[in-house]
Amino acid sequence: MTAPRFLLAVVAAVLVACGWSSAWADTWLPATVKTYVSSSGEARFTVTPRPIRGPLAYFEDRVEGVEPAGQVPDRAQEARGKLERLGPSGQWELVWERPLVNDVSPVSALMSNSGEYVVTFDNWHSTGWGDDVVVIYNDQGEMVRSMALTDFLPQPYFEALPRSVSSIWWSGDHRIESGRLVLQVVVPTDALSDPERTYLEINVDLPTGRVQPPEGIAWEGALRTADIVNAARADAEATWKAERIAPLVGPIENTERAWHFYLREAFYRLYEGDEEFASAATQVLRPPTAEDYAPMLRYLREALLERRYDGTIMIGSMSEPNLSAVLIGLGAEIPPGSLTGNTLYIAVQDPAWPAVRDALSGSGADVRQLDPTEPIPQRPDRMPD
Repeated sequence: MTAPRFLLAVVAAVLVACGWSSAWADTWLPATVKTYVSSSGEARFTVTPRPIRGPLAYFEDRVEGVEPAGQVPDRAQEARGKLERLGPSGQWELVWERPLVNDVSPVSALMSNSGEYVVTFDNWHSTGWGDDVVVIYNDQGEMVRSMALTDFLPQPYFEALPRSVSSIWWSGDHRIESGRLVLQVVVPTDALSDPERTYLEINVDLPTGRVQPPEGIAWEGALRTADIVNAARADAEATWKAERIAPLVGPIENTERAWHFYLREAFYRLYEGDEEFASAATQVLRPPTAEDYAPMLRYLREALLERRYDGTIMIGSMSEPNLSAVLIGLGAEIPPGSLTGNTLYIAVQDPAWPAVRDALSGSGADVRQLDPTEPIPQRPDRMPD
């Protein structure tokens, strides 16, 4: 992943963290050998990926700038494509075999009936990114054209496409007909799995790679939709930045999700080391009237009595009086010194704090108050640009 693409992936991850629904986490299985057969059955194209040690090794090397990322030692350092045609005897005959421009492997491929043209799409682990999202090869295996999304889509349209942390989900069912490649491009939307997703078609001349610019009412409507999506994303990012900068206090909405967010953000604001290596467990005890109160109470008991976590535990509740009573009761059950090495942040206000602190004092944990009414400033190194 180039530096700009990695930074965009980080931005997508940030949007996930701040609740913006256009960025989803995703996972990738290892790339494998794939064979594609033309609609007539006369030609087939086999893609052999560049051997890598695994997705995690690949991603780690990308972050560290190691190339070729994730490479298996003493193995081929390139993806390869092989085109074959059915001969007169019914046997597959080699037409061409050569390296592909993709790093590890294209995600999919398409070919004309007799294999005059082969088109590959996207890159493993980063759909929609790069200058080789669409690559056209002729019947000699020579590259006709390699294209980025912005070679056939305007920048605002590109920016509005749905995306996950690693990828841009831009395409539908492409096809080849009458000497041209027909690209099916999703109309911008914030819903990655929108059941009512619609598409536009863009034609590309296969012999030259020339794109026929789209036009018409549908295209104009898609451009307007892209502007709406981009404006909404800009508003969401502005809101996130404002919240990131502002002093942190307890949740305005007394919901479990809001409390988890508050506890996580409070931890990172209070953490004194490198955030990259920081982690904390969050425990939110629901009110006693909640239908699933019993299992949530059990999780808290396990965390404190069975040392379910090692490290820092952030504890809060949608009912502070009940949380205080529960922790005071658990304090009598916790074996002395059993939580040594742990840090407990307890989200209670001043009136409840002394009794809770005293109840947990024998546990061996470093017990700290997290007063939801006391603003916590943002760390300078976490301020957005």
